[in-house]
Amino acid sequence: MVAELTKTDPEISVATGIENPTKADQYGRIRNEVLIIFPPKDHLENISDLLKSADVFLIFHNDPEAVVPQTAIAAQCKVATIIATTGLSQTQLNELRKLSDGIPILQATNFSLGVTVLNHLVNLAAKFLPLNYQTEIIEEHHSRKLDAPSGTAQTLIQAICDARFSSPEFAVCCGRQGRSDAPRPNGQIGVHSIRAGNITGNHEVVFAGPAEVLRLRHEAQGPEFFAQGALTAVKWLARQEKPGWYMMEDVLGLK
Repeated sequence: MVAELTKTDPEISVATGIENPTKADQYGRIRNEVLIIFPPKDHLENISDLLKSADVFLIFHNDPEAVVPQTAIAAQCKVATIIATTGLSQTQLNELRKLSDGIPILQATNFSLGVTVLNHLVNLAAKFLPLNYQTEIIEEHHSRKLDAPSGTAQTLIQAICDARFSSPEFAVCCGRQGRSDAPRPNGQIGVHSIRAGNITGNHEVVFAGPAEVLRLRHEAQGPEFFAQGALTAVKWLARQEKPGWYMMEDVLGLK
């Protein structure tokens, strides 16, 4: 999808792409501005050579274990990197942040422009609403999605915790079962993951107060918006000369 969209975008072209360790698919070499690569963690030997023709390295696969070694090679080559892989551990994120001392790195769990605005609005709601506006997150995805909660849900959790000066480690309650000893505490963030059918991806954040409820919801209606957001991020990161850790909020000027 990302490669297809570059064909109609005059500002960007794909240098090359790798789908798996045995098959490399050349999408075309127009201006060699961006490299899109999808290899697993044991396929690293060709990345350095491929990066020579790229301005931005887009990591858009589902193997979290591959991300750090691939980004380390990009850092050695001084190539700005975008990380779209979800399911990264805190240890992996810490390693990636260290690499951002040498190159611009943009990491996002969701490249949707709408979800980026949702994160911002959720942070504002958590900041201005009192704690007795109890917060729940419901995220829905297709039955083939393996990680839960989703990366986007985890970003929403962090947005709430940042506003409340709390930690996801202590605030989050994933699902509920049985009888509790006490009512749910105000600072808790309930998270509920649905995996069914072919749902592309829906996220809703509920702030339920004593006499009113605020619902903030985003519904994905197709994969195109992920790809379009990723290309927006690519073009923005290509203009960043200063090393650092960036997010989609930076791309939209929300920070």
